[in-house]
Amino acid sequence: MKTILKRNKLTNEIICDAGEYEILKSRGTTDEAIMEMLTKFNKTKPDVYAEIVELNDIAEFYYKKKDTVYKDKLNEFEQMADCLRELACEIETYIENARKG
Repeated sequence: MKTILKRNKLTNEIICDAGEYEILKSRGTTDEAIMEMLTKFNKTKPDVYAEIVELNDIAEFYYKKKDTVYKDKLNEFEQMADCLRELACEIETYIENARKG
């Protein structure tokens, strides 16, 4: 499934997805004609650009991004656990030395 996204050129944020692609396709507009419209639109708007995107590609991108973030967080937690183990050992050593001394 495809859609037309309009993005801010500076921030690359999505400004809108108003469903224009489906409307144009339902009226019999070809992909080539839609691309021509987008090319004209992009030439006239200095701060916005439009593109046709495949929704499956976007979904896959965010799924992979979510998976990467999860793995990064897991690595952070493993590092924190290692640091806490080291700290616990240092505290135990400090307590043992305090009892001896």
